[in-house]
Amino acid sequence: MELPIDSWLYVTDEVAGCGVCTALAREVNGALKEGRHRSAFDASQEIRNHPAHGNPLASTAHMKAAT
Repeated sequence: MELPIDSWLYVTDEVAGCGVCTALAREVNGALKEGRHRSAFDASQEIRNHPAHGNPLASTAHMKAAT
């Protein structure tokens, strides 16, 4: 049984002019076209948690992941 995918999982809030956001948005679109839903979700989540977007929790998590 295949369950429907909630489209809100792939909603992105990319910042205009941000190269990282642009690349990740392309990744989301490409992954969805190929049916790679997990990859699309991961890329959209990365856009939402992009440290430059002012999310202090994302900035902290990003720093912890680097150590």
